[in-house]
Amino acid sequence: MANSGTSLLQSGLQIYRTQGLWQLTREAFYYCYESTLRAGCSLFGDRQGDNIYEDDWDVLLILDACRVDLLREVTGEYPFLDVIETRRSVGSTSAEWMNNTFTAKHQDVVANTIYVTGNPFSDDHVSSEDFAVVDEVWRNEWDEAAETIRPRPLTDQAIARWRSEADADRMIVHYMQPHYPFIGSSIAGAGLSLENWGETFDSRNVWELLRDGEIEYDALWDAYRENLRAVLNDVELLIETIDADVVAMTADHGNAVGEYGVYGHPAGICLSALRDVPWVTTNAEQVREYEPETTNEAPTNEDVSDRLEALGYK
Repeated sequence: MANSGTSLLQSGLQIYRTQGLWQLTREAFYYCYESTLRAGCSLFGDRQGDNIYEDDWDVLLILDACRVDLLREVTGEYPFLDVIETRRSVGSTSAEWMNNTFTAKHQDVVANTIYVTGNPFSDDHVSSEDFAVVDEVWRNEWDEAAETIRPRPLTDQAIARWRSEADADRMIVHYMQPHYPFIGSSIAGAGLSLENWGETFDSRNVWELLRDGEIEYDALWDAYRENLRAVLNDVELLIETIDADVVAMTADHGNAVGEYGVYGHPAGICLSALRDVPWVTTNAEQVREYEPETTNEAPTNEDVSDRLEALGYK
């Protein structure tokens, strides 16, 4: 708790020094407002959600921070997007989703799951001992220039894993898109540098810039949609190069764009914009040849230790 308070104070001082008293006051208001919403959700809100293991699937694709309405906008562009249903997520952030998904209740089926992930929260919220395989692709394939991990390294690792891990019954592929940063977009905000992951950002992300009127809604939504297309193009490649009876697509959480004054996806908040996520099912059939490009180079213990320390996890 002391470390959290210290980090909050340091962040406040940084905002004051770089952006002035007005921005500090504004940020303090939103912090208090979100804390009030969080307390209300804890006391009176819907704590339950639809655990992914309650559904039947062989391969599950997580589209990080994908809204239901966003996915429905591109349904006519991809043949595998037929009926888009809605599920209630078990969290409003990736960390909450991991903590509330891979639980003791589902330990037997988790133990037969391959988890291929581009989300660095896996480092602190997923234990490799609980799964058949945990492939943290973000460790080797993070794109520092784009400040995220692109879809293709995940797709390649997933294809290779599904073809080779015959003993595993299921596979989860956790893509980072359509979560910002928006690949190839000029819209900027605080990125997802591994050096800052999981810490309080001193800079505002794109949703906070939208909140403060410094980004136009239409431009931001267009970039958000393009980021979704970037990952769906890889989803199409994946389902055309593996065999699986049931492939499901969903999101770990949604994303607020001003609903009830909330922007982004703060933790512990039970708004529909954050907790209602898409659910799509299709099948996969290898109809074209594709040889994935995978890396066998694992980070050294020293590399991992340095990254974890930079992330504030050690």
